[in-house]
Amino acid sequence: GLGAHWPRLLATMAQRPGTKLASQTAAGAAEGLQRTGPPAKEAYQVMVGEQRADPGARESFRRLFGYRRLGPAESLAFILAPVVAVAVRLRMMEGEKTLLEIGMMALRAAAATLLAFVLHLELLRRPRRYDATEVRLPDSRLLPLEDGTLVHCLVKTSAGKKDPKTAGRLLHFSHGFGASSLSFAPLLEDLSARLSGQVCLVAQDASGFGMSPRQPLTKWRTYTGQSQVGQALDVAEQLRPSRAAEETFFGHSMGSFTATEAATNRATVSPAVGPTKLVLIAPAIVARGGGEAKRSSLWRLSRVFTPLVTLVQKGLFVSAVPFLYFALWRLVGSEKFWSRGLSLSFATNQVDTGTLLRYRWQSLTKRWDTGMVLMLYARLFGQASVLDMMDGVVNKLSKLASEGKVDLLILHGTEDAVVPISNSRNLHKLVPGAKLIELKGAGHCPHEEDTQRFAQTIEKFLNSPRNDKDSSTPQVVEWK
Repeated sequence: GLGAHWPRLLATMAQRPGTKLASQTAAGAAEGLQRTGPPAKEAYQVMVGEQRADPGARESFRRLFGYRRLGPAESLAFILAPVVAVAVRLRMMEGEKTLLEIGMMALRAAAATLLAFVLHLELLRRPRRYDATEVRLPDSRLLPLEDGTLVHCLVKTSAGKKDPKTAGRLLHFSHGFGASSLSFAPLLEDLSARLSGQVCLVAQDASGFGMSPRQPLTKWRTYTGQSQVGQALDVAEQLRPSRAAEETFFGHSMGSFTATEAATNRATVSPAVGPTKLVLIAPAIVARGGGEAKRSSLWRLSRVFTPLVTLVQKGLFVSAVPFLYFALWRLVGSEKFWSRGLSLSFATNQVDTGTLLRYRWQSLTKRWDTGMVLMLYARLFGQASVLDMMDGVVNKLSKLASEGKVDLLILHGTEDAVVPISNSRNLHKLVPGAKLIELKGAGHCPHEEDTQRFAQTIEKFLNSPRNDKDSSTPQVVEWK
C-alpha cells in the first residue's frame, strides 16, 4: 500500500525546499522506494520535532497504519450482496410473503454481508506488518539478553560520543502502558544535547510493546513484570561503562514499577558513585502504606479463594482472546482512537502528527497483537497480585531511601486524568528524603507536553547534590 502513495509524498517534499523534510531528506526518501520497510528516518525526524509534516506527508503516514481502501468493484459487491440475496431468496420461496418475513430475510442477509465485509478487511485489507529490523529508527538498537530474547532500545549519547561504552553516566527510561521507547525520543534528543560530560541515555521497550521481536507462546513468562525488571537490569549492565558508573532510572506511569525495582536492585547489590537516582513521572504505584499489618481480615480471607477465582478468570480470558484480537486490530488501526485517547493524557488536548507517530509506530511490527495478548495474560496470571507487588516495592524503596542509597524525584501534573496526583503525594510522604514537584497545569505526559522545560527540570536534579533543600514540602511549578 505504501508504494502507491510514496511518490506523491516525494513530490510534496520537493515543492517545499524551505523545510528540512524537503531539502535534506528527499534523497533518503527516494532510496526508501527501493526498500521494503516504512520511511523510518523521515518519520523519526517528525517524532522528535526536527521537522513538521506537511499535509502530503501526514496522509502518507496515515496510510501506513490504516486499512487499505476498497476498490470500486469491491464496494459495489458489498452494497449489492444483501439486495441480491433477498431477491434470490424471494424467488425460491413459494406462496405469499409477509412483510415480517421479508424484513427478517433482509436482516439476515445484511448480517451475513457485514460478517463477510469484516473478514475481507481482516484477511485482505489489513495494514502491512514488518519485521523488527525493518521498522528500526536511526537511534534504534536490538540488544540480546541473557534470557535469549532481543529487546529494542533507543540509545543516545551526549558530547558527540558514538559508542555508549564511552559514557560516564547512564540514564535508563521505562515507558508506560500503551506507549514505547519512542515516547521518550524527544526528551532523549534534548537531554543528550543539554547534559555536560559523557552521558548514555537508553529508552527500552517493555515486553509486548514497541519494536522488540515478540516472543512465542512458550515464552509467555518473559512478559511478566519481574521479567521486565530483569531485562532492564540486563540492558543497563550492557550499556554502563563500569560498575562504578552513576545510574539514574526513569519510569513513567506503569514503567515506574520497573524503574523502581531496577533502582532498588542496583542500590542493594551493585556499588555506585553516590546514591542511585530514581525519577518517577506520574507513577502508577499504589502508595497505600501500612504493609501486612494493616491488611483487613476480608483481604486475608479472599486469598483462600484466589486459586478458584484465577481459574475462572483464565477461562474467561481464553474464551475472549478472538474478540480481543479483533478489538486490537480495529482500535489500533484507527487514528481517531489514538487522537482521543492521547488527548485525555495531554492537558493541552492537542495531539500532533509526531505524537501520533510515536505511539502508533509499534503497530507496524509483526505479531504486535500477539505480544499484547500474551503480555496481558502474563500480567494477570503469571505474577503475584499487583497490590502485593506495589506494597513490596514501596517498602523496599522507603528503606533504601532512609539509608541514603536511593535519591527519589517525583514529577506529577496537577491535571493528570489518568493517575491522580494524590497518589504521588502519598508516595512522597512514605519515602524519606523524596522530592515531589507538582507541575501545575500539566497532564499525564509532561515529558511530551513540554519537553524543553521538562529537560531543564531533570538537568537541575541530576546536577544537584542530594537533599540540597528541604524536600518535605512539595514544590509547585507552573507548567502553562
